[in-house]
Amino acid sequence: LEEQKFKSVRSNVYEFEFKEDDYLRLQTLINEMRDLLQNSKDLTENHRSRLLERLENLQRELHRRVNKLDAAFLFLFEVSIFIKQIGEEAKPIVDLAKEISKIITQVIVISKGLPPSEFPPLLK
Repeated sequence: LEEQKFKSVRSNVYEFEFKEDDYLRLQTLINEMRDLLQNSKDLTENHRSRLLERLENLQRELHRRVNKLDAAFLFLFEVSIFIKQIGEEAKPIVDLAKEISKIITQVIVISKGLPPSEFPPLLK
């Protein structure tokens, strides 16, 4: 019963909050990423559809205040696999993915009470 009450209260609390400029920048980056993915000649149609679907899920999940960032992690993971497959030709996508990742990581780090410039050890 206590656990259910905690989950109920917890579900109404936003864990992550983007600053307005970060949120707007993420929207711009997502739109740029969509264009790059749609026009990439290095993607099979199946892979393109999957990445675009993950990107749409990320954008749908993304609000100024959110409880979770699952779609962001799934998209970034999927993009990292694509980058490994394609190599140097993926540089424009790599650059956008890094910037998206940096903004999301900073929001997570801040939400955990760490200084904004501090990254988790595995991401340094």
